[in-house]
Amino acid sequence: MNRQAGNEYGNTSKLEEVKQAMKKAKDRRMFERYQALYLHLQGTPAEAIAPVLD
Repeated sequence: MNRQAGNEYGNTSKLEEVKQAMKKAKDRRMFERYQALYLHLQGTPAEAIAPVLD
């Protein structure tokens, strides 16, 4: 699944919500959780998300 797949499945508003939450996150751990969710909603496989989050 490509990274734009989230938009094809109607996740555009969810992506925007998570993006806004990432901007507001004050705690690094919470930011990383939102980042993982954002990447997942875009269709990024878990194997590719894990290295991003270290």
